[in-house]
Amino acid sequence: LGLITGFALIHFYFDGFIWRIREPETRKTLGVDGTETMRSRLMSPGVRHGLLWCAILVPVLVLMSWERAGGARSDVDACRAVLGARPDSHKAHYLLGSVLSEDGDVDEAIVHVQAARRLRPGYDLYEMLYGDLLLAKGPLDEGALDKVITSYQSAISTRPNVANLRRNLATTLVMRGRYQEAVPHFQRVIELNPQDSKNYVELGNQFARLGRYQEAEKSYVDAIQVDADNADAHAILALIGMNQNQAEAAFQHFRRAIEIDPGRPRVMANLAMALATTNVVRLRDPVEAERLADAASEQLSDQDRAIWRDLSTTYRAIGQEAKADAAAARANSPLN
Repeated sequence: LGLITGFALIHFYFDGFIWRIREPETRKTLGVDGTETMRSRLMSPGVRHGLLWCAILVPVLVLMSWERAGGARSDVDACRAVLGARPDSHKAHYLLGSVLSEDGDVDEAIVHVQAARRLRPGYDLYEMLYGDLLLAKGPLDEGALDKVITSYQSAISTRPNVANLRRNLATTLVMRGRYQEAVPHFQRVIELNPQDSKNYVELGNQFARLGRYQEAEKSYVDAIQVDADNADAHAILALIGMNQNQAEAAFQHFRRAIEIDPGRPRVMANLAMALATTNVVRLRDPVEAERLADAASEQLSDQDRAIWRDLSTTYRAIGQEAKADAAAARANSPLN
């Protein structure tokens, strides 16, 4: 509205230059006789031009203020109006679905994206958004997960190099338990975005689930090489180190994971168990093991049954004598 009004008024303003003969200076230069009009006598040309510019600027400023104040139609209302005028337009349904999804109205967004998919089957943008919305909606059964996978696979056929799309497909395949199928998609995501260490961890997790442990370990090492602060990779490499009787390397990874993210009770519980049960006598530290176990237990919820069991095992491994040593150490601490 501001542009249309402005151009119309500018046209009116410049059109006046054609008739500049009405100004006294121009009439005098051209030698045109005649009596000056009342307007010319009442105001100078500069004042007149200033008023004309005000006629242009004032409406634009008023319209801008009106829009900023919320007088303009919202995006949702605008898309609804377009859809009302073109109810069979797949683009109108898609645009409304996109805006609704950004506003958090996932259920209605799904309805309109489904309509867009019905009006234009197989279009990649619609399939991508449909899959994203289903995932955002919340816990899905196997049938709904299969729908997401089908939509993503359809979109990938025409958009094979979209990293987020492949990652979403791989993640959905994992949720469905189809780990073997997820592997090549995570590998392709890494090729497209090699600087995201999370993708290496996800690939390693799938290799581990498939029993391909050497490939899994390599993926975790690659994750740390890309990002030395990836706590997940450090925590998993620590467990691998303990399983391979590489206690020193395992403890380094454990401590690095806790240093990066101190609030991880599972990592603290695993390190406590390692300190209490390691076969390397010089690395065994029951006092530190109990401290870590206590710190982990304070952060656990009742749902963390598996970690509670690990902590119980840790406390049994520490033994009564170690508990007494730990209590004495705390009593002699300068903090007390």
